[in-house]
Amino acid sequence: IGVPSEFGEDEIKICVIARPGVALEPAALLDELATRMPRFMVPRYVEFVTELPRTEATLRVQKVRLRERPFNERTWDRRAGRYLEPGNT
Repeated sequence: IGVPSEFGEDEIKICVIARPGVALEPAALLDELATRMPRFMVPRYVEFVTELPRTEATLRVQKVRLRERPFNERTWDRRAGRYLEPGNT
């Protein structure tokens, strides 16, 4: 999803559901994506979630609900190399 940026254009954030029993590190995931994607497409932010909000009728992902609170303490910032701190999001 697109999330606000301090420079005007949106940054890219991905919301990831990890498979049960699989431990993923955000930095490792982004490093792997960087080998497969053009640099401008590699997300700046990663958030691991347990489920994605979906519509009842078509089960499509409700991206607008993901954008309601784009930054939280579970959001990894690739540029900072760490999770965002509560209150500074």
